[in-house]
Amino acid sequence: MGKKKRNKKKHSKRTFIERAEIEAIRAAVPWLEHPAARAAGLIGNVGDQPPLLALSGGVAAMGALRRDRRMLRAGVRMIAAHWLATAMKTQGKDHVDRSRPDALIEEDEYRMEKGGSDDPGLRSFPSGHTAGAVAVALAAAREYPRHRWALYGAAGLVGALQVPRQAHFPTDVIAGALLGLLAERLVDMAAGVFGEGSAD
Repeated sequence: MGKKKRNKKKHSKRTFIERAEIEAIRAAVPWLEHPAARAAGLIGNVGDQPPLLALSGGVAAMGALRRDRRMLRAGVRMIAAHWLATAMKTQGKDHVDRSRPDALIEEDEYRMEKGGSDDPGLRSFPSGHTAGAVAVALAAAREYPRHRWALYGAAGLVGALQVPRQAHFPTDVIAGALLGLLAERLVDMAAGVFGEGSAD
């Protein structure tokens, strides 16, 4: 009985958005557990740090080899924006403990509270994959505005797939996207100060 009361008290402290997300994930379990959803979720891993850094570094290296200042500048912007977005999302994860959707699905467990746990299972907020993907896409779009919608779409897809991966709740993804947006904007402002404005 005591345990039930404690659980009820914990549940009462959840925000409306948290409760809505929990119920939405529970309702989506049949779809999330489907092999097609799991396969689609794997694509979201391209937003991890190594692939994004490899892509950004590759663009910069290609620009240097081809003596293409625009491409080199794009690569450097992408690296800088990704680095800053990563630093910012790490600060968020270091101050908020939030369990991941897979814990809710598999064990019916959920936590969100102030904290600084190193447990990967409690570092859901915000989504680093989304922050990095958005920052890199926006940085590339600064130099190649003609391709901006394709870049935005790719970043949006990476973010959206964090839910099928069962790695993040929707608000984790939204927070990650906002951090990526802020990180890239700060890098663009810094580039302007040093006279390295974008091509457009």
